Amino acid sequence: MIKLIAESTIAASLFSAGVFMLYFAWKRRNKAKKIKKLMGHVIDLLEKNVGTGNIFTEEKEIKTNRHNLEMAKWILDQIRSLEPGHALALHYYGMYYLKLGNLIDAEKLCKKAESIDPDNFIIQNGLGLVFEQKGNLDRANAYFEKACRNNPDNTDFHNALRNRSGKVYRGFSAGLRNEK
Repeated sequence: MIKLIAESTIAASLFSAGVFMLYFAWKRRNKAKKIKKLMGHVIDLLEKNVGTGNIFTEEKEIKTNRHNLEMAKWILDQIRSLEPGHALALHYYGMYYLKLGNLIDAEKLCKKAESIDPDNFIIQNGLGLVFEQKGNLDRANAYFEKACRNNPDNTDFHNALRNRSGKVYRGFSAGLRNEK
């Protein structure tokens, strides 16, 4: 009888442990989905470029841009509360500060993101943008080249690199060469 009770207790504890494991896996999955959705909103807000060139709408455009940046920061704060070390969230915090003209914080956050995910081409491209704004074009081009190497199919990165430095990346085997 004691053996039956012991086996029942073990089975019950294993069942409850399995239920908890499934519950926590479900929570992690939902958190990842929520972060992905929030990150999409951040990207949309930071990439919106309001500007018609009309003098009469200039004040409205400034307010809209300011609102977009404030919303992006608020969403990034939400992501940071869910996962403080999320590399892309840190990167987009850096891009937020870059848009504000705060190059020191932009570089610091993008470097921290790179330390978490060193092969992420989005982060490398962002670091290239930061160094380009700082006037360090050699370092900026190095990051743009690294972004092209890590994402060879992205024509936007290749075109940007060609426009900035005159170099074209032709896949891993050809390497970088000057276009004349």
